[in-house]
Amino acid sequence: MGSENGTDSGLTYTWAATGPAGVTYTGTTNGSNAAKNITANFTQAGSYSFTVTITDSGGLFVTSAVAVTVQQTPTGVIVTPSSVTVAPGGSQQFSATATDQFGNAISSPTFNWSITGTGNSIDGTGLAALGSTPGTYTVTATLGGASNTASITASGVAPIVSAFQVNDGSVQRSMVDSLTVTFNEPVTLSAGAITLNLLSQTGGSSTPITNFNLNSPDGGTTWVLTFTDPSYIGSSLPDGAYEVSASASGVTSQGLNMAANQNFTFYRLYGDFEGTGSVNGDDFTQLVGLLGTQTNASDSYADFDGNGVISGTDFTAFVTRLGTSISIPSLPSVVLLAAAPPVTTVPTITATSNAKSMASVANSALGDANAPSAIPAKISHQKPSSRRRH
Repeated sequence: MGSENGTDSGLTYTWAATGPAGVTYTGTTNGSNAAKNITANFTQAGSYSFTVTITDSGGLFVTSAVAVTVQQTPTGVIVTPSSVTVAPGGSQQFSATATDQFGNAISSPTFNWSITGTGNSIDGTGLAALGSTPGTYTVTATLGGASNTASITASGVAPIVSAFQVNDGSVQRSMVDSLTVTFNEPVTLSAGAITLNLLSQTGGSSTPITNFNLNSPDGGTTWVLTFTDPSYIGSSLPDGAYEVSASASGVTSQGLNMAANQNFTFYRLYGDFEGTGSVNGDDFTQLVGLLGTQTNASDSYADFDGNGVISGTDFTAFVTRLGTSISIPSLPSVVLLAAAPPVTTVPTITATSNAKSMASVANSALGDANAPSAIPAKISHQKPSSRRRH
């Protein structure tokens, strides 16, 4: 207000402001008589001080000041992630940011969170906990009059064992130096999730096998067991029937466990090159054809002691098993994948006096139904194949 002895029309009004950002004026021309009513435009929230100078035609003036606080008003909210899928019963952390009427970020906002769906909940930090019902639900973050949403889908497939493989998948059971358990998706295994037991052939208790390493070469889908017991000849399990078990509670993926335990049985019987469950004349023919040769990837299963050569030691181990067979107790059937391609080339062996002596031992063993056995209890003897070839 100003006191003037003339008329108001001779006064001019000039505005100036200080604050965190510049101020512009619209609606009239600053510094004119009409500027007694003027619109100030802000670009940033904060505290401002306005000064107006009123000047008459003789150059006399008076000033007046007013303080103005421009408050941040939430006008935009962004929720992250905007869309996500988790397993039923799982959880997901959401976060949100807000902007004011100028598009500037609001520092340390406190949002109100909500989620749709019976059995679902979300806390004040944006941590959503889903119930057991599959579906798509809406998460909302609200600050003042501004809000935004995100979607969360409860969906997941419980893990299962999709394949079990002994060695490289070949049918031979002469050597068993690795086992592969493959799941339908990457899984996390708790301690003891996969176990290995030697089964009793007489109905007694099984014997746990604990000396093995368990590793995943692909980040959790495939798990390979290899054996570390120094007493295992050729790094292979000893002869016997075995069971591999995957525990439902120990296998987890996307917050879900397997629905039930999964068990697989298999056996190892040195000399059973053809995977028939017995050591017979056909197996003998294969071994004789390999005697004296160095092993390779296609015939390493015949190398009993794993020294790289098919030798007399391997032959002796074979002869003690000739005519024997093995059975698996009443458990789920063993899973045998496709057989490896047959060996089409048999190395030529020149018989020496020692080799002839070995052949004589083999002839005797073929005709002896009471040949000694190194197989655990209840491994039966069978008559050798009628297709004996020496």
